[in-house]
Amino acid sequence: GMLSIHDTKNIVINNLRASSNSGADDMLHVVYGQNVVIESAEFLDAEFDAIDVDLSSVELKDLTVKNAGNDCVDIMGGRVTVRRANLQECGDKGVSVGENAEAAISQIRVQGAITGVAAKDGSRVSIEGSTFENSKIHFDGYKKNWRYGSAKASIHAINSKFRGNKNLFQTDKFASIVLDSPEFFGEYSYTGNVTLKH
Repeated sequence: GMLSIHDTKNIVINNLRASSNSGADDMLHVVYGQNVVIESAEFLDAEFDAIDVDLSSVELKDLTVKNAGNDCVDIMGGRVTVRRANLQECGDKGVSVGENAEAAISQIRVQGAITGVAAKDGSRVSIEGSTFENSKIHFDGYKKNWRYGSAKASIHAINSKFRGNKNLFQTDKFASIVLDSPEFFGEYSYTGNVTLKH
């Protein structure tokens, strides 16, 4: 990565601005990190993933990510908190969560992603008080890696807003989505194991 935090703990980085990386997959890569905090940071024009977290415990807060070539935030394994983030023009996913990870997301805004949030392979995602605008698919839950067998991924969103011409949600049989007190601006539809609670 452009900035790599590897096999360490108790790290705090604030007031970071990273832009226009090249020659590395990720703008920020955290792997085998424990108690890592990234706050008040900007990630602009990432070539691929802006933030990639693998098998780590990380808190991300007060972030801006604009124009990532791939995912704005990519999480694989571990436990990650994302609070107060503005994710704009993500080339693929706003937040991608895989490989049995746990992600707690609150007060984020995702604009213009292909997929707002994806949960895969037994991962558990909780979302509160967030806004998703003009994603092709707001939430997607599915199995990607055969090694996780029948483990089911889940997304549970509370008090969140969805805006677009078509607000779409989908899962395969290995995932579930719960939309608790959602607010839709535009039509909505869903396929798979999706539950609405008003």
